[in-house]
Amino acid sequence: MRSLTMSSDNGRQWFIRPAAEELRREWRNIIRQCLTNREQTLVHEPVFVVHADMTEWGRWRGGSLRQLELHERMLFEHPWYAVVDVLRHEMAHQLRECLYPTSEEASHGPLFRKLCERLGANPAASGQYPTLDQQMRTDEGAAADSPRSALMTRVQKLLTLAARAESHEAEAALAKARALMARHDLDESALADDDNGFVSVCLGQARLRRQREDGVLGVLLQDFWGVKTLWVSEPFWDADYGQFRKGWNLEISGRLDRVRVATYVYHYLCGYIERGWNALTPRMRSGQRQRRDYSLGVIDGFRTVLERQDAQEDTAAVIKKGEAGLDDYFAVRHPCIRACRSTIIEKNQAHFAAGQAAGQKVRIAPGLETGGEDRPAPRLLS
Repeated sequence: MRSLTMSSDNGRQWFIRPAAEELRREWRNIIRQCLTNREQTLVHEPVFVVHADMTEWGRWRGGSLRQLELHERMLFEHPWYAVVDVLRHEMAHQLRECLYPTSEEASHGPLFRKLCERLGANPAASGQYPTLDQQMRTDEGAAADSPRSALMTRVQKLLTLAARAESHEAEAALAKARALMARHDLDESALADDDNGFVSVCLGQARLRRQREDGVLGVLLQDFWGVKTLWVSEPFWDADYGQFRKGWNLEISGRLDRVRVATYVYHYLCGYIERGWNALTPRMRSGQRQRRDYSLGVIDGFRTVLERQDAQEDTAAVIKKGEAGLDDYFAVRHPCIRACRSTIIEKNQAHFAAGQAAGQKVRIAPGLETGGEDRPAPRLLS
């Protein structure tokens, strides 16, 4: 029997019903990955309820109701990763009730936080707290004089300087921004008020096929910005078919500040590649494979710039040290990762060389908070 209840108007059920079914599948996957076989027998699948009149993003109502409720706006206005962020939080409340029924601890006490850690959940991801995609766009919830806000202001200024300076000065500014982030992650006092810990977000809209250049760009972010990237399966609403379909999206994990900057770099480079490709002669712009080779060249060219910075500033070692705890978080979130062998592809050398030359001229422009332009957050229903 399907666990699903509707409490919204009939006109929206065409979307809410299949979306709730995807939530049910997500719940099952998380339970299967994060709980022991014995624990799974103690946790029963809840009834999923979508409300239009809730004051919180999500809510667990236990006892005989056994309902996991989400605000309708989560499904209509936010990307899937933000929806799942709230889902994991409410699942932690459910596990606290099912696995520790005699506990008299406060609802958000140490036991709850421990369960959040097991699920890779954010202990604060509910109530009226800013959703994960809102946090990616702004510093909502952070005090203006907090260490995190001060750090992001300094990083913003350095990236702005990098965009306006001459070549060698731009490289130096970008290197300093990366080193500053790394040192911040090593400063425990600066992270003391960071309730978010590690986060995982997806970089765009899910699609049916993985793009090789996106994967290579993800490796670049992982190597130079102290984050982890992974292709993940994600449902997306296909308006042409009127149903959800399974696609691929590039997920990025790390501390919120690092993820925000790495996401900014990703979108900036994607825009840079697009502009460079469009500037080529019509004869050069001859097909998707050629565009892929040009993109790979840009990424390779930019990598040489970053490697030169690391050799001068020794940033790589500091970035690596700043990843403390990320491996454990990533292992909890993705306990069943399968390694894939990378295949060697034949590249059009003319397009690859043109991309390399362009990549060595990359300058990270201002606009850290918005990805360089007024880019709307990807939504589940777009």
